[in-house]
Amino acid sequence: MSQATIARVRVYYGGKRYVGEVTLPSAELRVSDVLNDRRPFLCLTNARSADDPGAGGPVVLRKGRISFIQVMEETPRAGDRRIQGNFVAVEIALEQTDVALRGKLFLPEGVTTLDSVLNDERDFLSVSEVTIPGGEDYPFLAVAKGQVLTIRLQPPAA
Repeated sequence: MSQATIARVRVYYGGKRYVGEVTLPSAELRVSDVLNDRRPFLCLTNARSADDPGAGGPVVLRKGRISFIQVMEETPRAGDRRIQGNFVAVEIALEQTDVALRGKLFLPEGVTTLDSVLNDERDFLSVSEVTIPGGEDYPFLAVAKGQVLTIRLQPPAA
C-alpha cells in the first residue's frame, strides 16, 4: 500500500493568495487528480495567506471558487504518466481577476477544438507558460473552468 505524499501549492481564491500543502492520497498521482475529482473542497494544511503571513494552519477552500493554482513542489510518483496532446496559445479572462492570463492551453490527444476541452468532465484546465500582465510568469497553472469568462485563441508566435 503506497503512502500519501504532500504537494506545496499557491492558490488564488476570491482575491486572496494562499500557500499551503495538499495531501495526495495514494489513489491520486498528481495535484490535478485531486482538483478534478468530485470532492467539492480542497484542504490546505500549513496554509498561510499573503494578507496574513502569521502562523499557518488548515484552510478548507471550495474548489468552485478557486481561480487558479500553481503547483510549487510536487514529488514525482512511480507510475506517473504524461498525457499526450498539443498546446494552443490563448488569452483567458477570469471572473475573479481584473486581468487576462496568456499562455498555452493543453488539448489532450484527439481533442481538436476548445469546446471539447472546455466541456469535458474535468473542472480545471492545464495552462503552461502563463503570463499575467504586470510581470507575473508561471511555468504551469491549473485554471478553474468555473472562473473562465472568455477564452480567445492567440495568433502563433512568429
